[in-house]
Amino acid sequence: MEPGGAGAIAAASKREFKTEIKPKSEKEEDKALKSLVGMKSYEYRYKKKMKLGDEKHLGNMVEESPKSIITQNKQAIDLNSKMELISMSLKSLYRKVDKLQKAGA
Repeated sequence: MEPGGAGAIAAASKREFKTEIKPKSEKEEDKALKSLVGMKSYEYRYKKKMKLGDEKHLGNMVEESPKSIITQNKQAIDLNSKMELISMSLKSLYRKVDKLQKAGA
């Protein structure tokens, strides 16, 4: 399995493995928050033909997810990219809370 591929638990994160590295801006972090908030959460079971067991799962649907977290084959959500979307969203929320706290101080 390639790093960051569908179903990856860990991705190759060392700087030496990457090119075209660009930090995300605060505006992009704010956009990530809006994307994350817009994602619906579902409880579901996989169809029997998938042979993935009968237990219930929580998650999102690819068809309703931001393009930035969908795998190249458009069949799954890249969990590493989703975690980064969450991380960016937390940074955005932190800035908003910090600004409110300073205004109220």
